[in-house]
Amino acid sequence: MVSADEEDPNNQHLRLCVAVLRSSYFADKIQYPENQPSRCYEEEISFRSIEALEEAGTESFYERMTQCYSEFLEPPEDPSDLYISRAYLSNAIFVYRRDPYDDKIYLENVSTNISIVDELNTFNIVEY
Repeated sequence: MVSADEEDPNNQHLRLCVAVLRSSYFADKIQYPENQPSRCYEEEISFRSIEALEEAGTESFYERMTQCYSEFLEPPEDPSDLYISRAYLSNAIFVYRRDPYDDKIYLENVSTNISIVDELNTFNIVEY
């Protein structure tokens, strides 16, 4: 997971939030993410579908995640917090959403083909 911003001079947290929240699933739903410090949280995950509820039974599931600060573009959307966490496959991210009515966190989307590419932003690297 991404470290807290005060330990992250290259701002990997914001770069990851932008990569996920500008994906095709969120592109027309979310404003550009804000650059606010965030730390990793361990949060309990809740389930909505009958199949997931039956499979989980009485067991609780927790995930380490970091918050991405952004707002939905359409007023009908309820305000809620979005969180991201590494999925179990390479270049995949779980996106969770806190429900403002019950304050529980639910899976919103699994974003795939997500990566942060290090760009060469300097002229100090010269190829011969």
